[in-house]
Amino acid sequence: IALVAVVGLIAWARVDEHLTSQGEEKHPFTRYIEYYMRSEEESHRLNKQHTTLAQQAKEESDLYGGAIRPPKVQLKYPDLVNNASGRLIEAGTFVDTNVPVKYH
Repeated sequence: IALVAVVGLIAWARVDEHLTSQGEEKHPFTRYIEYYMRSEEESHRLNKQHTTLAQQAKEESDLYGGAIRPPKVQLKYPDLVNNASGRLIEAGTFVDTNVPVKYH
């Protein structure tokens, strides 16, 4: 494996020397990286947007974090809640669905 690595490095050095001796200003890898890099203006815009969103998130967390929750009501017999319907309809009775529901 070491012999293959040494031969590969020597071959890479020759190829690299050939690529840079052609009179180009930049190495092909450098041009490739610069082509896919984000511009500085785009980076500043994204950073500014991220900072704005982080500030909004902090303000919202301060708003919701400072909210006072209503006190809990301890029921004396909590099992009684399960005995009746929330709409005061007894189990097994007929519900007329033709009557429109009035919302308040």
